[in-house]
Amino acid sequence: MEIFPKYISLLDDVLEPFYEEHWPCEQRHPRTRARCVNVRARHTKGHQTANGKVFAVGEYVSGFTLDEYCKEFLDNVYCCLVKFLDQLERELRVSTQEGTSEQLVASLIHRNMVLAGFFRCVDPPEDRGLAEPLTSHSACFCCLLGTGQHPLPCGHLLCTECVMTFGRLDSATSAVRMDECPIGGDACCLLMQFPTQIRMKPRASGARTLSLDG
Repeated sequence: MEIFPKYISLLDDVLEPFYEEHWPCEQRHPRTRARCVNVRARHTKGHQTANGKVFAVGEYVSGFTLDEYCKEFLDNVYCCLVKFLDQLERELRVSTQEGTSEQLVASLIHRNMVLAGFFRCVDPPEDRGLAEPLTSHSACFCCLLGTGQHPLPCGHLLCTECVMTFGRLDSATSAVRMDECPIGGDACCLLMQFPTQIRMKPRASGARTLSLDG
């Protein structure tokens, strides 16, 4: 698959910071069995519980290592890409007859097969609606490529590209109708006011400055 080599350097760049800054130490309290919460990059205090109590002095402990997991991680990503590309080819054979663009079909696969599963993991049914970490003003968590500029009623922010992809543009009013949140899906629709409209700046308009002359 020709596209996969383009991902390898990016995957290496994310795997090491995850190991250093996000995977907690696996040492457990001898009595309560509470797991140490300190990560490798900040393990200077020793083994520490979530309430801040240091229960032992020692080095970072983990059965998860970069050398052992790297190949498995790359293989998993490769298998996912193969699955998504096969799905894209199948849906394009049907959708092209209706004039649907490849970008839209790929975006819908991303929403239905990637975002939906991820959201179910971070926001299970018993805690539905509490996925507050999935909001950012510096990145669009729908595509991870653009900057979140347009807030939805649920609090998630989308970049302009994702708004135009998942919404329906009314050319007369330059407003985009969003029937649901592509990040939270049905969970956001149940909790918040959808559909909603997002006002977009007309393509021909330039930068605007408000001047107050006192």
